[in-house]
Amino acid sequence: EGVEGRAAGLDTFLNVILLVSLLRIIQCTSLHPRLALLTGTIQAAWDDFWHTFLLILLIMTSFAFIAFWRFGAQYAEFASFETSMQTQFMLMIGNSLPHGIWTATVEMQVFVVLFYVVMFLLVLNFVLAIIVEAYTKQRNYIEELEIEQSLLTDLYDVILARALGVRHGWPSPSKLAAWVASMQAKFAVDFGALSKSGLFASQHDTLRFVQHYSKFPFLRPPEVNCYGLVSTDHRDDYVDKVVKRLTEALAIKPPTLKDHARAAAEHRHMRRSASEAVLVHGRSDSFSGRDSDNGTAHAGCGSFV
Repeated sequence: EGVEGRAAGLDTFLNVILLVSLLRIIQCTSLHPRLALLTGTIQAAWDDFWHTFLLILLIMTSFAFIAFWRFGAQYAEFASFETSMQTQFMLMIGNSLPHGIWTATVEMQVFVVLFYVVMFLLVLNFVLAIIVEAYTKQRNYIEELEIEQSLLTDLYDVILARALGVRHGWPSPSKLAAWVASMQAKFAVDFGALSKSGLFASQHDTLRFVQHYSKFPFLRPPEVNCYGLVSTDHRDDYVDKVVKRLTEALAIKPPTLKDHARAAAEHRHMRRSASEAVLVHGRSDSFSGRDSDNGTAHAGCGSFV
């Protein structure tokens, strides 16, 4: 008996280790965005799961006490509190009571119907709605993630980057990240800045580094015009929200697409007029300079011709 007891205890211990290993495997799937659907969904819905679990525990405990008190002396399925909980769990996942039990009395019919309405039609649908909402949030997060790629593509890029880094002596990711974080005032880091950083052995190694990482769309430098950064879709959404709030606060009509087109046309017209004014002003200055200094004016006209 002592040997059998130790063997049973060892089997239980090994079973716990296997279950913990299974949970660790599931947790490791969070390393990649595409594989993190399960862990991300659980994390997003964890607070709702916890409170829903308390609600289910409270309702099932109440039903189990009622079934044990009223039907425990008549039916083996409700002979104790533990068996009542097991019977209710089997009912909740789709099983049914043995034939003839739930229709034996009116009280049993009312109990079973009420249990199905509360647990199966309401609570389980609440759980399903929580899961669907959390899954939708996780999917939207993955779709908006700029660096998201497939698992095989990421594995290939990691292996290729490591091989090229060893061949060309590229700095470690931690050193490169620390150097980039120190340049917060820049929109992008170009070849010249990388060459002057002192992290690369030669300009050829720097060039290979830039060529390798320039193929990723999310590492392309932002587009900058004379007014600053060009708006992206996310910034456009933010601007639209700000405009909507301002128009609601000021009780004015929000600008339509036609208004935006008219404003853009007026802006182009003003820029064209300003350019023409600068050109006319420059010509007038050149003519006045020719009248004031005859020799210089002749030389300038000769060079212009």
